[in-house]
Amino acid sequence: MHFRDDAALADFRGEVRRFIGEHLPADWATHDDDGAYGARAIEAGRTFQRAMAERRWLTMAWPREYGGLGASHWRQLVMN
Repeated sequence: MHFRDDAALADFRGEVRRFIGEHLPADWATHDDDGAYGARAIEAGRTFQRAMAERRWLTMAWPREYGGLGASHWRQLVMN
């Protein structure tokens, strides 16, 4: 078994990194203005999840005919 990236997987890794940089607020970890699960933290999480859902990254493993991406295990591992 070979654990090497191919070009497509390396590109996807870069896409995920760019996505996180663009969609996750830099101060997301400090969004607890009203307790451990503050309103700002919840909203930041919801916004981030909506952006992931638009790309169908929340259903990567699902078959395409059910709205997923039918992604490989390697692609799912990069996403996780």
